[in-house]
Amino acid sequence: MTDLKSKSNSSVFPTMQLQNKTQLHKKLLTHIFLFLLSYVLCLLFASYLQNNQLSVSQKNWFPQTKDYLPTFLQNKLYPIPKVQDIPKKDYFVSGKNHEHLANFFRKLKQVEQEKRGIVRILHFGDSIIWGGFVTEHIENAFHKDFGNGGRGLVPVIDTLDRRLIKHKNYTSKSQVDWYPIKILGRENSKYGFLGESARPKFSRLNIRQILKDSPPWESFEIYYRNPDNIKLQRGNFSINGKDPIGNLSSKSLPCQKFQGKLENAEKAYIDLQHPELSRFYIDAVNLESKYGVAYSVVSRTGFEMNELRQIQEENLVCGLQLYQPDLIIFHFGVNESQHMRLYPKQRGPKIYQENFEKTLVRYRQNFPKSNLLVIGPAERVSHAANGKLDTMPEVLKVIQIQREISEKLKIAYYDTFLALGGSGQNLPMYKKDYLQGDRTHFTRKGGKYFTEFFYKDMYNSYQDYFGLQKKIVTRNEEKLARLKNSKAINFTSKTFFYFFLSVFFFAYLLSYLQLNFLRIVFLLLASYYFYSSWNPNLLFLIVFSTVVDYTLAIKIYEEKQKQKKATVYLLLSILTNLSLLFFFKYFLFFSELLHQVLINGSAIPMPPNNLVFPFLINGESVSLPLRDIILPVGISFYTFQTMSYTIDIWNGKAEAEYNFFKFSLYVTFFPQLVAGPIVRATEFLPKLRQGAEHFRLRIYCISQGLFLIFWGLSKKNAADWLAVNMVDRVYANPHMHTSLDIVSTFYAYGLQIYGDFSGYTDIALGVAMLLGFHLTKNFDRPYASLSIGEFWRRWHISLGSWFRNYLYIPLGGNRYLVSRNLLFTMLVCGIWHGAGIAFLLWGLYHGLLLLLERWFAYKPQQNTSRLLKYLQWFFSLHLVLLGWVIFRSDSLDTFQSFFTTLWQHSKVWNPDWVFISVVVIGYSLCVAPKEIFRQIQRFWHYLPAAVQGLFAAGLTLVMYRLSTSEVKAFIYFQF
Repeated sequence: MTDLKSKSNSSVFPTMQLQNKTQLHKKLLTHIFLFLLSYVLCLLFASYLQNNQLSVSQKNWFPQTKDYLPTFLQNKLYPIPKVQDIPKKDYFVSGKNHEHLANFFRKLKQVEQEKRGIVRILHFGDSIIWGGFVTEHIENAFHKDFGNGGRGLVPVIDTLDRRLIKHKNYTSKSQVDWYPIKILGRENSKYGFLGESARPKFSRLNIRQILKDSPPWESFEIYYRNPDNIKLQRGNFSINGKDPIGNLSSKSLPCQKFQGKLENAEKAYIDLQHPELSRFYIDAVNLESKYGVAYSVVSRTGFEMNELRQIQEENLVCGLQLYQPDLIIFHFGVNESQHMRLYPKQRGPKIYQENFEKTLVRYRQNFPKSNLLVIGPAERVSHAANGKLDTMPEVLKVIQIQREISEKLKIAYYDTFLALGGSGQNLPMYKKDYLQGDRTHFTRKGGKYFTEFFYKDMYNSYQDYFGLQKKIVTRNEEKLARLKNSKAINFTSKTFFYFFLSVFFFAYLLSYLQLNFLRIVFLLLASYYFYSSWNPNLLFLIVFSTVVDYTLAIKIYEEKQKQKKATVYLLLSILTNLSLLFFFKYFLFFSELLHQVLINGSAIPMPPNNLVFPFLINGESVSLPLRDIILPVGISFYTFQTMSYTIDIWNGKAEAEYNFFKFSLYVTFFPQLVAGPIVRATEFLPKLRQGAEHFRLRIYCISQGLFLIFWGLSKKNAADWLAVNMVDRVYANPHMHTSLDIVSTFYAYGLQIYGDFSGYTDIALGVAMLLGFHLTKNFDRPYASLSIGEFWRRWHISLGSWFRNYLYIPLGGNRYLVSRNLLFTMLVCGIWHGAGIAFLLWGLYHGLLLLLERWFAYKPQQNTSRLLKYLQWFFSLHLVLLGWVIFRSDSLDTFQSFFTTLWQHSKVWNPDWVFISVVVIGYSLCVAPKEIFRQIQRFWHYLPAAVQGLFAAGLTLVMYRLSTSEVKAFIYFQF
């Protein structure tokens, strides 16, 4: 009987197991199906509302149905129409044999040959040129080829609207009344030839101008007006504290200038004194060096070119005839296109054409010796009736009018729209951070990109005018093509959605069929495909690193089994990984530092970045040519990951993995491949040996994975919003903003980098969980820390534990030379983040803070008063935020400008309460108790699958509505 019963049970039990397994899969698939069904239906319903109910508003409230299609299918079904509004002529229209710029070119040639004299360029523009985002690079290019002629025309006082880079103006604003032209203003006799003037309040005016990044000044000029025709019998100028060096002109002319000499001066302290000085108008200060190009920039944020007609013709003619510019550039079109769109009746094409022509005629007739150049706007995008982002029709109309009038009046015209690639340029430029969040204004990197086109065309035209060989032949079209055709799979793109959906279902099918080996191979190939989308040429690098560490790890393990040291193989593994990391990430950085050390104080110029490892031979600099080194995405993460594997085997903490495909999957697993977390082999490989995943999927795992993905996307979306609305603009030019903008950015960047990086980690954890894998936790409410030591136990946990286990402890840890170990570890941690002085200083900063805590035995106590805890938290948080300023600053100048502006008193503040509210809510969530998040997760888990889909769709639509455009790349991708 017993035997029969056991046989009966053994025959029934497999059937019961099979039934339970089948039921489990049915529940899983039903949950996934209901989630996706409700998610997709909700999005489609929103698209239906957009197409049929909201299209009248001309605003893109929700995505269009076609926007959900895969990119290749969308491009095929809905190709971008070619722009026919503008004839495809030359990018740079300068007349037959460049006759429209003949005078300017001849003056350039004279200065280039004789090495004396000044070529004066006067660049008027709207917010496109504000802050030097564009003009800085054009100015540098002219200075490189023709010499730096000095600062040029600058305003008497520093104003936010006209603030300049490479220049420090410490003239006190309290000494003058300032009169700038106004938007929609009328003609006014107070305005000087640049559209501004300063009227002293007292009988004495102290002008303070400081040199910055420029050759010493040789001369200065003061342009002033005497509208009351006062006879100047008394009064004088003095310069840099010397005795009076000149008298004000006794002529009663309404418009005059005073000239003075400077002897290689790095400052210009000009004192003006006269009993009737308060009745004068001072229009500009001109600071010039020995010879070269003096590039004067006059930015007018929010203005149209037509606003220049507010300057009385008498003042305009008098001032410019005294200054005698060789080239006047007009760089407008942004505000004209916007106003044309908003006010078609008041500011339509006909009115714009009339105003544009009148303005150009005025300058052309009064200054025949000065060549004129009009630079058109780049592509702007707007939502069409169907909700799609298309080229803004008003921009095309503005460009058409500018071209036609310029050709009619025989004035040079540069077509930025066509030069940068025509229709469709906006999106790839934005993805590369060439455009700011409004997708209209250039970033500093974008300004440099534009200059690569503009200055090449300008210089080639100059060479062509004299029949000389063009130094610059190419227009960098390949770079533009690569920019437009980037196919990197980003976590926040719809491409990743379709990629992961395909990977999930196919991997799930292989798991259901228990084809474990095929599942591992498939996930490995998917990971290789994911990585190659970033740069297929560098795929060999990660394969090479995998093969090397796989082979050496086995050798180490086998030698250890034989009771041998195997240190040689370990050193070979470490040396290989660090060599790859050093070459691709640090080689140019350290070679440039070496070059500066070797030739410090010499006149040898710094080589460009495509020259490597400069050194000295017989006192002369020698460089080896090499193309720019491309940093492989994620190299810092996967090299550290594979090094930890070989080190653990050498220490006897892990066994070698003989299955090459499993080890390769450990190295290249796509959720954490490009930005971590850094996964330990002891956590990933052992469970993988039991099958093709870490755990069997359950409904809880699916629910938890989806929660983490959408929670991470929310963080990333909020981080991008903070970057676009404040952080990027302020850090691009800190001194261009108010002190209150700096304060907002100080707090906002802390949220941005946390939301960006922890958001990526949440998405990676969620994606891995849906595939049946467990990844290392990387963040634990770091901004709730009460000390810097606690912060590093909560921030980037996988990296912190890596440095602790593989660097700090082997150096001696807490056993001996603790200060050295700690400081060196943090310095390496800093430089790990990037090849730059800022990262090194950031690591040193945190190392010193940790040392101070250790020296003073500072350990926050949990059983203390709430007030003390709050003070500990407040102090620690602000030390961390101060470190982020070092981390974010791209130069010492940016860091100094950030804090210099911070302490400047500013009465100007238009608070963005939405921005402030987001920052306050963000930090509230960062320090909120863990129980709140547990409750949110429980609430999510108990929701039916269909309701979860509705919540996820609603969140997707909110993120779409809040985002300005395509999301920015994750910050840690660069590391």
